Amino acid sequence: MIAVRPLGPEALRSVEQERRDYRTTLESTLGRVRPVLDAVRREGDGAVRRFEQELDQWGGPLRVSREAWERADARTPTHVRKALSTALERIRAFHTAQHPPLVERRLPGGSLLTLRFRPLARVGTYAPGGRFPYPSTVLMTAVPAKVAGVAEVFLATPPRKGETDGLAPAIATAARLAEVDRIYLMGGAVAVGAFAYGTPSVPRVDKIVGPGNRYFTAAKREVAGEVGIDALAGPSESLLVVDRTAPFDLVVRETLAQVEHGADSRARVVVFGASLADSLARRLEAELTDPATAEQVEVWVARDLAEARRFAEAVAPESLFVCVEDLVSWERDPPPCGALFLGPWSSVAFGDYVTGTNHVLPVEGSARFASSLTTFEFGRWSSTQKLTKTDAEALAAPGAAIAEAEGLNAHAEAMRARTRPWAPNPAIAPSPPPSPAAGAAVGTPPPPRSRRRHG
Repeated sequence: MIAVRPLGPEALRSVEQERRDYRTTLESTLGRVRPVLDAVRREGDGAVRRFEQELDQWGGPLRVSREAWERADARTPTHVRKALSTALERIRAFHTAQHPPLVERRLPGGSLLTLRFRPLARVGTYAPGGRFPYPSTVLMTAVPAKVAGVAEVFLATPPRKGETDGLAPAIATAARLAEVDRIYLMGGAVAVGAFAYGTPSVPRVDKIVGPGNRYFTAAKREVAGEVGIDALAGPSESLLVVDRTAPFDLVVRETLAQVEHGADSRARVVVFGASLADSLARRLEAELTDPATAEQVEVWVARDLAEARRFAEAVAPESLFVCVEDLVSWERDPPPCGALFLGPWSSVAFGDYVTGTNHVLPVEGSARFASSLTTFEFGRWSSTQKLTKTDAEALAAPGAAIAEAEGLNAHAEAMRARTRPWAPNPAIAPSPPPSPAAGAAVGTPPPPRSRRRHG
């Protein structure tokens, strides 16, 4: 049975308890992940092959050959190939529009300050295996990396049982469309270790991106700092806010789609009015093919929009589907969430696959401070300063005052030194006098050297 409860402190406590439980599970998982990472660091390919044999029953090559890749790609049904191409075009277009600009600013004295985006050299992406392959995740991670200018994009995915070469056809096709450079058959913590530390067969990467199970996520957490990571994934969380104008058929389909991600995923539905909530709960129960799925669905009754909005702000869900009569305030000032879907036509599933936005989203309430995967994740920002003498002299006094207030007198002197003439380096021989000008009389003294110094 799907319980219908009034929205209030109990609802938020329920969410927080589930998140604490997941974090506890992640902590316990670290104990199983660390030995895997340590072995991969020490033994390299030997450990990777041993774990793949043990965990995935795979004894074939780690790197997918070009021939095996092409064989798998050729087995992709035509309609799936066309669909992946459609998704690729939209994902590429949306992420190309994000391409980071060059930021420049000139100071009054002519100094130039710049902020430049530089793509990473090498990125490792991950597409989970599980019950089904996820070609959409290949597109969502590899395409933004290529758009950002990453030189080498590698893909790790668990070897697929039942496939001759261990590679799912749709994964092979998505990787080709996304211009992935290499595919490795590695799963979970093994893939993280190989990408983080490098082996003779698997080059070390600058960053690891993509979602995965708790072993993959725990491993990413463990190697963060030695290698970049995008975020820590967790159970999928969706919040649906609906009123009497929302078609029940669509709400039911949307709710069931969101609990399809896995047994630990959650779909929380906030409804206005107890009778409406009861009706929706009964409709959902009638549609459930597996009674256990009922535990993944929560129906809460809100007094008004303000209460529903406060709950959404506190939960900061991965995806937020809002289908109410007045959408203007939600669009104008959205609460924190990974992705917002407004109105009856805007299924979260469209965003998962084909609109072009990214489905790698912040979870576990991290949407309060984190964002979806973008091109910005695949590079680094660095500033450049080219100061003139005028600006150096103008900034020396305030800069020195702040430095001295912090007790950093050498910093203060480094700035003040730019306000005084400095002697030439004694290790460098003085420049020879200029040659006499053409036609000048022999013995004519050269013109006096300028005393102006260039800073």
